[in-house]
Amino acid sequence: MRIATYARVSTEEQAQHGTSLDAQTRVCRERAMQIGATTVVAFADAGVSGTVLERPGLQALLAASAAGEIDAVVCLDPDRLARNLAHQLILTDRLESRGVELHFVQFDRARTPDGRLLYAIRGAIAEFEAHKIR
Repeated sequence: MRIATYARVSTEEQAQHGTSLDAQTRVCRERAMQIGATTVVAFADAGVSGTVLERPGLQALLAASAAGEIDAVVCLDPDRLARNLAHQLILTDRLESRGVELHFVQFDRARTPDGRLLYAIRGAIAEFEAHKIR
């Protein structure tokens, strides 16, 4: 199974307090191996807000998924993928419509009505936090 990891930090403070790109990539790689990775490729964005979609690492990840180069993506938490609920849902749909599974290290995303609701609530909270940070 070809698995991509995705990590993102938007500030130097995040990088210094345990959510560095290296730390995120390491735990995502560990999860990828647990779910059966034969190949792991890392994508990352440093110093880029999760409130925008035009992130170089994210766009490269999406291109790899469109090309059929990956089977799954592992990300630390939904707020590392996006800090905008609409973007989170669009990215999730885009990946899954291409047959790419989406996994999180710090969030167990159930494929049930309750799980979808909780996932959307997490996205709304991430968006709220991003607005408060600004």
